[in-house]
Amino acid sequence: PGYGFLSENAHFAEVCESCNIRFIGPSPQAMNALEDKAVSRNLAKKAGVQPPPGSDGLVDNGKEALGNVKKIR
Repeated sequence: PGYGFLSENAHFAEVCESCNIRFIGPSPQAMNALEDKAVSRNLAKKAGVQPPPGSDGLVDNGKEALGNVKKIR
């Protein structure tokens, strides 16, 4: 699909796979994992890559958000 919308669409890659069409690009599983920032950060850590400063998951309140902003600054 080149670049852009379809090349970044995990569902499209899954449909190609199910129809025996070779999708040249990341697997649907990889796209789904990288779509979620919390999952992406955890994958980076498991691979030994230090992600940029920020939250390690969902931020539930303003106090926690402010604490994360202070880590980044």
